[in-house]
Amino acid sequence: RDFCLSRGLGDVYKRQKHLMESSQDMARFYNNRLRKDISFMSELGSCKSPVQGATVWFRAASEAAHDYADQFDRVMAITLNGAASE
Repeated sequence: RDFCLSRGLGDVYKRQKHLMESSQDMARFYNNRLRKDISFMSELGSCKSPVQGATVWFRAASEAAHDYADQFDRVMAITLNGAASE
């Protein structure tokens, strides 16, 4: 019985650790994206022409899509590593 209880608590610890890793990674991602978005808005506000604005907007959209794809890969890796260790 003690073995089962000990093992159960170990599983809870692993799941909790996995959840914390995922949460910390997402918090870092959103913090970095927010900084980039603020910078983008500042840069967009200083554009002198619609063409310049479109260029900034398309670059920002491309960077955001790349960042979200990378974050998805990281979350999947964390999730799969957590599932494999259980």
